[in-house]
Amino acid sequence: MGLPSRKKSIDYTQSEYGSIGSIYITGAGFIHREFKGVSPNSSFGWQELVWKKTPSRGADFKFTNMNDIPVGLVARCEIDVSFMTPDDYRDMRLILKQRHFWVTFYDMDEQKWYTRDMYCTESSKSKFLILDKSILGTVDVKLKFVGTNLDTEIYIDEEDNEITQVRTFDITYIEYIDSTLQTSRNKKVNYASQVILESTSLEETPTGYYLDGWVTKDDSENITGYYGLGQSITVWKDLTLYPNFVLAENEVL
Repeated sequence: MGLPSRKKSIDYTQSEYGSIGSIYITGAGFIHREFKGVSPNSSFGWQELVWKKTPSRGADFKFTNMNDIPVGLVARCEIDVSFMTPDDYRDMRLILKQRHFWVTFYDMDEQKWYTRDMYCTESSKSKFLILDKSILGTVDVKLKFVGTNLDTEIYIDEEDNEITQVRTFDITYIEYIDSTLQTSRNKKVNYASQVILESTSLEETPTGYYLDGWVTKDDSENITGYYGLGQSITVWKDLTLYPNFVLAENEVL
């Protein structure tokens, strides 16, 4: 029998996104809205095998069509929040009025973070905590989320099998070597994931300038968007980023 081991434990407070005891939701006007206080009673997240239809039994009660029915994985997340502040409860209720939204959660099956398009199948609370005519918050909020799979795409592998995976996008950092030659760094990220942009450029900073951030451009080289160094963004499409060098103060060309 396995015994609890500190060495093999998952650090509850340190992760790519923050505490495993939080979920983050993008929807109803909120971007990566954090909800803290996920209880240890929670199931957290997992991938559930789902059948397109129920297998049927034939002779001798054997499942005769089990291998012919399409199956897939659907993201699930079930959390209990021990105590939710009035602001958190208000914002969560706004989000739950949407048909579906993006949930960033910790998947205990794979022990990694995922951001998936999901909807809420069930929500409940135990009670409001009231003291001296003040509502302090909400106790034992239970939430169940199920993936819509609207964020997935199907591709054919080398053996002609249909593979379903979360849609991905590319973040490409363009680095000029000279006025005509470019090189680039590329990072592939999941659709609607939260990423932190680079804080430095591989390209040498021109004399008298400093790196101010990143910009996007159209086909005519016109700037269409600005991003800060180390800015945290939600990725909804492919991004090609160019370093934005700004003339330093007291410098004259």
